[in-house]
Amino acid sequence: MTSVQAEFGSARTFIELNTVLSYALDAHQCGCSVIPLKGGRNSVTGKQPRIAWQIYQMQQASSDQIEQWFQGGTSAYGIICGQISRLIVIDFDEPDVQAKFIQKFPELIDTYIVKSGGRGTLHLYFEVDFPVRTTKIRGGDLKAESSYVVGAGSQIAGRKWEIFHDVPLKRITQQELDEVMSVFGIVRPPSTPQTFIQEIPQDVSLDYFISIYHSFVQQFSSRNEALFRVGCMMRDEGYDFDTINAVISQAHIQHPPVTRHKSETTFQRQKETTLTLRSVFKRAARPKSKSIAKSAQASYVPNHLREAILKHRHGTAFLRVYEGLKLIGKSAGERMTEHDIHTVLAPHGIGRRSIRNALTFTPTDTDRHTMDNVAIGSKMPQRLTNNCVFVPTTKRDKSPTHRPPQKYIIPTIRRLCDLFNVKSKGADPITYDDIQSVKMYRSALNREIIRRRASKYSQSWLAERLSVCVRTLQRYIKLGGIQCQQILYATDITPSNIHQIPPKALARRAGITIQYCFLQDSTGKRYPPLPAIARKLLRQGIPVQWMRRGWNIYWIGDKAQSHIIFMPEIEHIYFY
Repeated sequence: MTSVQAEFGSARTFIELNTVLSYALDAHQCGCSVIPLKGGRNSVTGKQPRIAWQIYQMQQASSDQIEQWFQGGTSAYGIICGQISRLIVIDFDEPDVQAKFIQKFPELIDTYIVKSGGRGTLHLYFEVDFPVRTTKIRGGDLKAESSYVVGAGSQIAGRKWEIFHDVPLKRITQQELDEVMSVFGIVRPPSTPQTFIQEIPQDVSLDYFISIYHSFVQQFSSRNEALFRVGCMMRDEGYDFDTINAVISQAHIQHPPVTRHKSETTFQRQKETTLTLRSVFKRAARPKSKSIAKSAQASYVPNHLREAILKHRHGTAFLRVYEGLKLIGKSAGERMTEHDIHTVLAPHGIGRRSIRNALTFTPTDTDRHTMDNVAIGSKMPQRLTNNCVFVPTTKRDKSPTHRPPQKYIIPTIRRLCDLFNVKSKGADPITYDDIQSVKMYRSALNREIIRRRASKYSQSWLAERLSVCVRTLQRYIKLGGIQCQQILYATDITPSNIHQIPPKALARRAGITIQYCFLQDSTGKRYPPLPAIARKLLRQGIPVQWMRRGWNIYWIGDKAQSHIIFMPEIEHIYFY
């Protein structure tokens, strides 16, 4: 007899006459929100809901609805935890942790308990009158908001969930739950985020988050993704659920779909908004940072899109103008004249000539590169338009006295990605200082990829993504304050492997470059990579090494010394 059975006595025998439906209706009458599960013979999929159950986190199903669910012979049901059922469940996965809990908190085990049909461990049910977040605990789970448990009487894969201790639910206080979580190594986060509204910078208004929402919709081509990200931003700044819902909900409901989408009613959109924002508060707010100020002063255009545009003539001019307009707060779809654009961008170093090149920029207007590589890692577009990317307005009402200035429509991120056949993901920040000149802009793109991911890179690859030569890239590296560490592969030359050094003529005929290879003696003096020179040095008794340069390591920070990696033998060159 286990310690658990010694506390409660033997487990209550399952009564075959009581069906799963009767157990589910009993739970419903006790005020719990019930949903049907798949059940069956599979122990994994059997615990999954048969229906879309998110709506039943907000409203309970009726008795008739529950009976209708179980007409098909469902063998399992779930009980939704959280405020809808005023319920939390401590679900143990490890018997040792379960026994420790019973020994530590004997006053909490006099409650309704269900024995799991899977591991045979216990589910402790508690009534709560305050919000609790679902979280992982040591040796189990705390089931609360947005989660459910398999109810008593369910049968999955031939195993039964049985009532272990049939008594009314014990009401647990917030202090008691905090004590439980502190003992099991996880401190329960506050039920509501702390409020720091008075600490938010004065220049950031609630309208700012609405503009960020519209910007995210264009960037990610998803209204729900944009809503979730803006909700996380506002949550981290201390706004509560009601404030976020009041600020963002109308913008989300009224925003038209960005893809083909089934028409929805206002009620459906509001319900979707509520569920998405509730998912934001499943996790505690991240530490307060300066993310709002950084986001407000930076432009984010997908990196693959930037690389595709840089392949074309006047692509840099277009990107500087486009990102400059984003930095000053202009959104896609707005109409501006050339004079208007020059007025707002001239203080940031963008002249009239660059603006004209940007306004007349077309994907086919290129004489610097072929169309074989539109962007690194992207496919060749099936068809490139001959129209300007900044679309001119077609309606031009002519006056008897003058012709009104031409207005241009700012394109969306989605339209640009579709035009160049790239995905809208992965964007590095660009600031006002980065658009001051072409050199500063390209240098910033190179700097940000190194800042984001310091690693080994080929200079040819870095130069190709910016559509410049290697020598120009080296100037950008110095301008961006990027540190470079040289990697050398060394192999000791002996009479037995000297024949592996490829002669220059044979290497050229095989299409192999030896530009980055050389010989080096013990004093550090370098020689051309020729077998004759290596034999001469060996006859003189001078140790010699075959040196080959690899990709350099780039990062932003302190300097480091060159690194040499010794290789056991020279790489062979085969001729066919």
